[in-house]
This record gives sequence, structure tokens and C-alpha cells, in this order.
Amino acid sequence: MQSLEQHAVPHRRFLLVEVLLPALAGFEVIAVDEDASNHHVRGLAFDGNLLSDVRAHAMSA
Repeated sequence: MQSLEQHAVPHRRFLLVEVLLPALAGFEVIAVDEDASNHHVRGLAFDGNLLSDVRAHAMSA
């Protein structure tokens, strides 16, 4: 998918809070029909146990 002129950055980036990285189990970029959107959909999968640990650590800090 090509960037359109109204986009300032011609490449794609995805930002995730660093503290969540240990819980990230998977990542998928889903292409969307260009007639519907000029964006991609990002799907993130998290390990529930690790995500719970990250939350518990954040709550105790």
C-alpha cells in the first residue's frame, strides 16, 4: 500500500509502550482494500499471564 500525499511520513511505524513489550505474543498487519482505507489494521496478541504480571508490577510501583 502506498502512502498518500496528505501523510507526512511515507513509512509505517507502530508505537507500543515499552513496558508492554514483554507481554507481546504476536503481531499481524492486515491489509485493507485501498478503496476502503489507505491504512493498515494492526493486530496485537498479548500473553494474558505476562500482561497481568506487567499490570501488577505497575500497580506496585
